[in-house]
Amino acid sequence: ALQAPPANCTYDASRDRCVYTQQGDIWLYDFRTDQAKRLTLTSDTEAQPRFLPGGSRISYQRGNNLIVHSLS
Repeated sequence: ALQAPPANCTYDASRDRCVYTQQGDIWLYDFRTDQAKRLTLTSDTEAQPRFLPGGSRISYQRGNNLIVHSLS
């Protein structure tokens, strides 16, 4: 893979995509297209990204807040 994600990424139910943190931002990797996409670009640190049921949204932590981010 050209832009392979780190080993500790969190997979969706089909294992076609995974989310992970890199340098404090959230990234989405799609194994079908071999592409990584940055989802956040903030001065705050985001952590613990997870897919929500259905796979069209993720949640992650920013400070003391739980953020829900749509992937569509």
